[in-house]
Amino acid sequence: MRTLLLAVSSVLFALPVARSAWRGAGDEPWAPYVLKKLAAEPLPEEGGEAVPPALPEEVPAAFRELLEPAGLRVEDAGGKVLYDLWLVKEIPLAAEKRKGELGTRFGNLPIGTLVGVLRSYGHEYDYKEIPIAEGCYALRYGVQPEDGDHLGTSPTRDFLVLTSFRHDKKVLPVEDMERLNNLAKLASSTEHPLTLYLIEPQGEESKEARLYPEGERDEWIVEVAPAARVAGVEEATKLRLGIVMIGCSKSL
Repeated sequence: MRTLLLAVSSVLFALPVARSAWRGAGDEPWAPYVLKKLAAEPLPEEGGEAVPPALPEEVPAAFRELLEPAGLRVEDAGGKVLYDLWLVKEIPLAAEKRKGELGTRFGNLPIGTLVGVLRSYGHEYDYKEIPIAEGCYALRYGVQPEDGDHLGTSPTRDFLVLTSFRHDKKVLPVEDMERLNNLAKLASSTEHPLTLYLIEPQGEESKEARLYPEGERDEWIVEVAPAARVAGVEEATKLRLGIVMIGCSKSL
């Protein structure tokens, strides 16, 4: 793993990109996407122009209070910004996993829990290849329905569901999956909610956020490990998450 340095601005810091299988001209390492770290605080004026704060103003105050001030940015190799991502400071976990649930990896992550906030720049698509319009979205944990319409769309049923702040006003979990889907549809251009596939990363845990490819499915995954805690437990742990930021289901 090496660090990709591509026109890093004064408010961004390059992060490691795992890309050993990607090679460019002259057999030099190359990756089509880049992960950068957003500054936690706005910088003073530079060249007469004020640098905007990292967290967008359209994110409601109640949500902002739960977010880490430092975020992540996904760009393509040409410098086009695709996404900004902010995670919550701490994810609440259930003491026990949901009973009778098959095909999931995050059984103690309550349905509808807020995981973070995503800012889309309108250049990419969700896991069902639905365009994600420019704007900010809440990311809530959801589980794919067990029905014929979703058979074979993904190896597991864990997803992050995108909701619009025009309709999503409360930070508390949306505990009913049907209600979460209906809320999420209001942010979509189709009758299907916007979703990002969520995986459980394998292998050695990275010390910091990283971006890596899943070659078989042609996906690019951001691995993060936000703090998580079971209610009533003093010590927090880390919840290792892999968010598929680029790529869609091969069953489409």
